[in-house]
Amino acid sequence: MKIAMRTDFCGNDIDRISEYASKLGIRDIWALPTAKECYNEAGLMELERLKRYKKRFDERGLDLRLLTEGIEEDAVLSTERAGTKAKALCQTIDAMGKAGIDTLFLFVGGVLSSEDRCAREEKWKHLIELYQEIVPCAEEAKVRIASHGHQEPLYLILNYDDMNRLLEAVPSDYNGVTFCPGCHQLAGDDIYQTIHRFGEKIFFAHARDVIRKGDGFDEVVFGRGEIDTFRILDELQQI
Repeated sequence: MKIAMRTDFCGNDIDRISEYASKLGIRDIWALPTAKECYNEAGLMELERLKRYKKRFDERGLDLRLLTEGIEEDAVLSTERAGTKAKALCQTIDAMGKAGIDTLFLFVGGVLSSEDRCAREEKWKHLIELYQEIVPCAEEAKVRIASHGHQEPLYLILNYDDMNRLLEAVPSDYNGVTFCPGCHQLAGDDIYQTIHRFGEKIFFAHARDVIRKGDGFDEVVFGRGEIDTFRILDELQQI
């Protein structure tokens, strides 16, 4: 198990990231690059830009392990839009594989649910279509997709059952999850059991503690919320 540091917490300034990582003894990096660093004017990932971006970390002794992408509401409104988004994600995944970056953090939290069951199932249909396109790309590029849902009930991917539905719909060694203890706690899952239910499908995990507050919640320092962080680490080590 390795700890990765997220770049935007240091303003995406690689010198600051390097200094902070050195103080913490961290070598692995989870990157959220700005549009101009890795993407062209059409918003598509470019391999040469990504290689230059990664080289800046390499030169500082840091290992760029994860990139970030998201799936928003617009991408699941039709088969055509799902296909367009899938092509863009496949371009990112292909570039990652060629650049030697092995995990994609894919945030599916922007997709809203619906009180109308037919409308909700239509979104599920297009989301699965999208994954049916990108997972073969991930297999070819040897890039693992670590999907992440949301913690609020108005979103499509909320809890273990929702995420597992996506895994079972498109089974692959490269289709997995980001385990977020905060999200699963707020969604009502047994977070420790959920680790074992996902098992080897957990490609990435967030370090997070939360506490419910009325209809919302607060992010809190480890040990001051509802999550036993040390137990989380123990359970992750077991799988």
